[in-house]
Amino acid sequence: MRASRNNLWSPARKENGLRLKVVAFALALFQTDVNAAGHERPGSAPQMFSIHWITDPSHANKAAIEVSGISPAILRDLQRSDWQPAQWPRLLSVYAEQGDLTAGVGLPPMFGDYRVQSGALRFEPQFPLEPGVKYRAIFQPDRLPGQQDSRSEPVTNVFQLPPRRSRPTAVVSRVYPSAEVLPENLLKFYVHFSTPMSRGRIYDH
Repeated sequence: MRASRNNLWSPARKENGLRLKVVAFALALFQTDVNAAGHERPGSAPQMFSIHWITDPSHANKAAIEVSGISPAILRDLQRSDWQPAQWPRLLSVYAEQGDLTAGVGLPPMFGDYRVQSGALRFEPQFPLEPGVKYRAIFQPDRLPGQQDSRSEPVTNVFQLPPRRSRPTAVVSRVYPSAEVLPENLLKFYVHFSTPMSRGRIYDH
């Protein structure tokens, strides 16, 4: 009796064939993951956002705020949006902290211009920053287009310029009369300064 070809398929060959099928299946899964990672779904937002303060070397008190980590698809939606000026601070707001007041409670956000630039959301304050003042930037990822249900936590970053190192231009050097006890009917006394003083504005100070 002549043996069929199926009987000639040895166990070793069967095992090798099974291995080839497993490898092919694994490669197919890997290719699927690569394709999914390389093609971003519209409306999906990255998990990592960061706020950067960009200072201007030519202007010590001028700075801009950039938010990175926003997907290109959402950035395009922001560029095409017709948001009013009052809508942008709901997404990205910058506050100048004052005393016990906290950002968003009793403090209005700073005025400025919003734009999409170099793959990031950029905010440029209308006025220069004051040295020594703390500025707090707050980014709300759930206010991005199509991300209202993302429940992402706000991202916060605090920035502060070094305080001014000012030196007094004039100090009081002497006061006459210099006695510790003066008569109550004293009508005139003299104040000497370390540098010449201008006339005519003494009552303003």
